[in-house]
Amino acid sequence: MHTIRNGILAGLCAGLVLATFNFVVNGSPGSGLPEILHWFGIAADNGTGSRFAGYVLVVILGGIFGVLFSLIQGGGYVSGARSLLTGLGLGFAWWLLLSLVLCNIAFKQSLFHTSFADVLLTLPLNLVFGVVLGTAYDLLQRRSAEARLR
Repeated sequence: MHTIRNGILAGLCAGLVLATFNFVVNGSPGSGLPEILHWFGIAADNGTGSRFAGYVLVVILGGIFGVLFSLIQGGGYVSGARSLLTGLGLGFAWWLLLSLVLCNIAFKQSLFHTSFADVLLTLPLNLVFGVVLGTAYDLLQRRSAEARLR
């Protein structure tokens, strides 16, 4: 149970970081967040409400990926290096599944259609998501272990 709780918390933290980066990276604040709603078939204008909804959706997706992360890790203690590498792998999977494939399906393009600029804009942010996910999970895991020893 501690493993899944730690995964959810780490995923929400990493999702919050990713959503914040997505908010400030594009030209005008939050201009790419309504696009995330479009990936899931949610009609959205480019107003403040759709930007907020896209922000919240990224945080929720981070929590879901955190649960997946904790299931991959298993129930025992995991080293910091393994946690970081698994986080990077899930960050890459986030980019591949959501930012590349799902985005192209939503905009009716070929499955792996992308440009070098799109890769440079999205891949590093998703890898940062993975690093934050792995690091936060490791810190929460250590904190849980210390609390059980007391």
